[in-house]
Amino acid sequence: GKVEVALRCEGLWDTGGLSGELVGLDPASTDTPRPQPTDAKAPREALRFHAETKGAQVRLDTRGCTAHRRATFHDGIVFSQRPVRLGEPVVLRLLREESGWCGGLRVGFTRLDPACVSVPSLPPFVCPDLEEQSPTWAAVLPEGCALVGDVVRFWVDRRGRLFAKVNAGCRFLLREGVPVGAPLWAVMDVYGTTKAIELLDPTASRLPTAMPWDLSNKAVAEPKGECLPKQQGLPRNPAPGRGGRRPMSWLFIQVSLRLWAKRFGSAYWKPKSNLASLPLRALAYSVS
Repeated sequence: GKVEVALRCEGLWDTGGLSGELVGLDPASTDTPRPQPTDAKAPREALRFHAETKGAQVRLDTRGCTAHRRATFHDGIVFSQRPVRLGEPVVLRLLREESGWCGGLRVGFTRLDPACVSVPSLPPFVCPDLEEQSPTWAAVLPEGCALVGDVVRFWVDRRGRLFAKVNAGCRFLLREGVPVGAPLWAVMDVYGTTKAIELLDPTASRLPTAMPWDLSNKAVAEPKGECLPKQQGLPRNPAPGRGGRRPMSWLFIQVSLRLWAKRFGSAYWKPKSNLASLPLRALAYSVS
């Protein structure tokens, strides 16, 4: 079914000629515009997860800062409790992973006010379900870029570009085309291998750090004047024959087989009628 939401602010979503039935518009709710803050730079409360509007499998802690998916691999959608300003980073830490699934954390922004969303109508996935049914723009973090304990930041700039950053690494572009003319709430999907996440305060004096992760060709240069530590990307898998674990494993096999032949050769190698030794002899000849 469609996401049923009452948008309480005029112009909150430019439907582009689509019928309001797509999102369940309540005409009475658009009469009173939402008051806007007088000072855009005024300090705001720390980001937390919206306490009521969340996926069916999500469990929050008492502070509203930790989201844990109880079972299966879907129904893990969570929202921020307030709109996020342009350029304001949403900072989270990966607390737990669960093997056996494909895919991981999804992040993005939406014009849906979570206070107006009908929880039973939430789809199981942000991508592509919530994106198709509502004004939501999200993206999947590249596989392997964030592990347990890593800190992920994501934000949208004034040009509608969605960026992310892992630990002290370079920022990288997730997607473009996010409309910035109306309030945006952060949306996350605790999906697949991602089991639990925690929202952190970006103004804290010290955040957890780990080895930065480099996206090489997807990295976007930081603005001038912003100093970042030297990148130390995760090592790539070496090609066969160019050093690394695979050649070392073959060397170990060769040495082990020669020592085996020297120690037990008279008992297992000389009798030609010993059929059980044929595969071992063939392997020894192939690596010698």
